[in-house]
Amino acid sequence: KNKCETYKSVSLESAASGHGQESTTTENTVSPVSISSLETLWDQELQLTQTALFVNPKAYPAWEHRLWLLRSSRDLVSQTYFQVLMQKERKLCDIMLQKDERNFHAWAHRLTVRSLHKQYAQKNTEIEPQKSSESILNSEEFRFITERILSNFANYSAWHQRSLLLIQACRELGIEERCALVIRELEWLHQAYFTDPDVESTWIYHRWILYGELQDGITDETREHILITELGSIQDLLAMEPNSTNALLANVRLFLSVTI
Repeated sequence: KNKCETYKSVSLESAASGHGQESTTTENTVSPVSISSLETLWDQELQLTQTALFVNPKAYPAWEHRLWLLRSSRDLVSQTYFQVLMQKERKLCDIMLQKDERNFHAWAHRLTVRSLHKQYAQKNTEIEPQKSSESILNSEEFRFITERILSNFANYSAWHQRSLLLIQACRELGIEERCALVIRELEWLHQAYFTDPDVESTWIYHRWILYGELQDGITDETREHILITELGSIQDLLAMEPNSTNALLANVRLFLSVTI
């Protein structure tokens, strides 16, 4: 085997066993490979999968192999390299989503990268993970998702990713802060459905905001106030778009919610 193949054989065996660099003594002792050599190998593998993805952005094997490389690298490479790797992955996802904003592989990969980075930060005290709801709502990820939605309100994946971030943020919020977040999201939604009331993804998110996890813990009185206020907004929309099916359904749903 050549040098590259030798590195690959050793690194893959270490990663698959789950021991990483610490596995230097086994029944058949394998000489440890230097971290810099492993990082070189990882760069080559990542470049290979990137080339494949540029040819076929929805190639399952390429995404899966790349994800395996990322998960394995946590215990095999240096902290600095892993941090840079996470940044590169986010940039790659950005590029893929600019080409096809509905590429669910890229959205799922982006979500996994965020999760891996968070897990790595929890294991390495030198890295401070984002914990507060304020940091989540002002994060680069949240801004990116907002930009994707504003560029196309029909982006189902972006709306879904936004809901996941909001659920995460709400774990740090008190009841009053959660109410303020719900009201802010509804106000933000207004520009979406007043701009184009026929986009179904907007209304799916609208229904989730009103009846989903964000409502947990909010008092009945406050919730009723939110629903009545939103009912008024929907009726304003119907005054301009009386034939909007989505708005009509939302109007009926809200009316029943505040009268029953």
